[in-house]
Amino acid sequence: MGTPGIYKVAEQCGLNPSPATQRQMTDSSDRCFINIKRPVYKTDEFIKTFQKEITPPRWHARLGLYLRNKMKCSKRDLLGMFPIINVIQTYQLKAFILGDFISGITVGFMQLPQGMAYAMLSNLPPVIGLYMGFFPVILYAILGTSKHLSMGTIVVVSLLIGSLINDRFSLHEDSVISMGPRLFNVSTSEIFPENITISPEKISQVGIEKIKFAMAVTLISGITQLLMGILNMGIIVRLMSDSLVSGFSCGVAIYIISSQLKYILGLTVQRYTGVLSVPMTIVAVAKLLPKCNYPELLLSIVVMVIIYLVKVYINEKFKTRLLIPVPIDLIMVIFSTVVSYYLKLHEKNNFVVIGDIPSGLPMPVLPDISYAADYISQSIIIGLVAFAQSISVAVIIARKEGYDINANKELIAYGAVNIICPIFNCFTAAGALSRTTVQFSSGGKSQIASLFGSFFVLLMILAAGPLLRPLPNCVLSAIILVSLKSMLKEICTLKRLWRVSPCDCFIWIGTFLAIILTTIELGLIIGIGIGAATVLIRTQMVRPIKLGTIERTEIFRDRTKYQVTTPQTPVIILSYPSPLYYANVEVFQTKVKEKFAEFNKLSKNKSADNNISTNSTCKELEQYYVIIDCSAISFIDAMGAKAFKQLFLDAKQESVSCLFSCVNDSVLSVLKASDVFETLQNSLYVTTYDALMAIELQDEDV
Repeated sequence: MGTPGIYKVAEQCGLNPSPATQRQMTDSSDRCFINIKRPVYKTDEFIKTFQKEITPPRWHARLGLYLRNKMKCSKRDLLGMFPIINVIQTYQLKAFILGDFISGITVGFMQLPQGMAYAMLSNLPPVIGLYMGFFPVILYAILGTSKHLSMGTIVVVSLLIGSLINDRFSLHEDSVISMGPRLFNVSTSEIFPENITISPEKISQVGIEKIKFAMAVTLISGITQLLMGILNMGIIVRLMSDSLVSGFSCGVAIYIISSQLKYILGLTVQRYTGVLSVPMTIVAVAKLLPKCNYPELLLSIVVMVIIYLVKVYINEKFKTRLLIPVPIDLIMVIFSTVVSYYLKLHEKNNFVVIGDIPSGLPMPVLPDISYAADYISQSIIIGLVAFAQSISVAVIIARKEGYDINANKELIAYGAVNIICPIFNCFTAAGALSRTTVQFSSGGKSQIASLFGSFFVLLMILAAGPLLRPLPNCVLSAIILVSLKSMLKEICTLKRLWRVSPCDCFIWIGTFLAIILTTIELGLIIGIGIGAATVLIRTQMVRPIKLGTIERTEIFRDRTKYQVTTPQTPVIILSYPSPLYYANVEVFQTKVKEKFAEFNKLSKNKSADNNISTNSTCKELEQYYVIIDCSAISFIDAMGAKAFKQLFLDAKQESVSCLFSCVNDSVLSVLKASDVFETLQNSLYVTTYDALMAIELQDEDV
């Protein structure tokens, strides 16, 4: 196989055997032509000629280097652990202070009603939501890497905590706190014993247990997040695709609506947990509709309409003109509290109100993890969901501002927040998209804005608690329902998903139905399982593609979709656009062997046209060939390597030469490690065109 032969074949195939790459200009256009002269390369020859000699360090050397990097404590590492230090050192006081102050106070206004509403969604006292607007915010400002993320309560995590509390305490409804139906009207100040926060005279034992349980769940979630961050497992969030998160969000929105209908309508409804709890709750509410409290329903509708109109037609429409968004949630809380107080809605119209909110900060108490010993897996899921929600929000804003987010450092920050905050009666904290967007759009430049907002919330905790006693529960439920608008809009993505990828559409629908027909935790697991199953199914449905060359080029494309001139039988070029691993090796082998059968038919009928050429002038070949283009095979496992070898041997038995081209370094390393490389060494080529030219030259030598 000599060099002159290569040039001869190149001329036959329409390639200009110029001594160097040239630029040629045609009369009609400025198109650039590529003319290359080089030898045909087998893979082993190419590696010996061009690969760098790199001696990888031994495993113990790599381990030692990793440990040294992890254990060193330089100034840079210290700043990485506490980003607030770098923020303070680089803070531009005149440029940032006004924007941070305005955005911080604005988000603080949002924290108050959202915190109380989402605490109610968690089946915990509203005051817990106020604590969530203070402790997690300060801790994340010290430890977090996002400049704008607003930590605190979010809908999804609140509902997950609430569903666990429902499941854990479903047999003790006789002592439930007053955030539920009017049948159980115990003041929220009655659930704080001396060893948890503020000492009241009356104590609801189940209420105390609920807080302890939520603290234990949060501690487990925080430990999970911290360990994941230390082990650099931030990549795990990629298991949750956009379609899965979208279907999950929409399903959770339906779940929340079903849980809040009884508060909006003023009904006493049996609480359902477990599988089919959403349909059963909706049916139970429908049966009790004639008994609804119409004044509560009317107030809820008025609040929802006003909040929706202001957010959509004022805050969104005029967001570029407004210095800060109208804090309509807080305005409605104040308005409803005043109306409830002067009209005595609790006494005259049987409204359920939030009751006493204790003033002051809670006494720190270590959580007892044994309270959630039977809910460890669910607690871990809550930690994962909180991380996924928070990191997605942080990344969205970071991309807009042009800075990077380190997922592992964020995990450590979230973990630290959720380990420390339960000491102060907080449940699992996460980053909220709505508050983060407001903090960003209202001029916030750093986490100093969060500190301003947290101090505002602190003032409310210390002074405003008793003033909120007449606030109707239905108003908080109305705030929750309006906040679901963006989550419900996720259903609009179905049409686009079906058009772009039916598999993603199937993941969305499967996750959505799993959420509303089972439980949130189980639904999320089912959604991840469906996503993994679609990946496996898609790799098994891949079929080899027959390739041919575009005329007068070395470009190979699908013969069914492009006008190709070569190759023709008895050479078949196949591309397999999928990784090759245990799940699809059998399909791969079966489909390639079918091509061997085609050659058997040709050998029985010598009159068939079995010429192969790179143009119409090349002569007939006696040998049959299959070239497997591996450029689309990103990785293989041990079974994939074994499949390569078996195909090569099976082809030999069928009098077919099997060649492999475009094998990447990752695949090559597996072939070498599994002792397959020696068998295939003379059949591996750098490119598909090299393999095709080698066939032509071999025929010429014959």
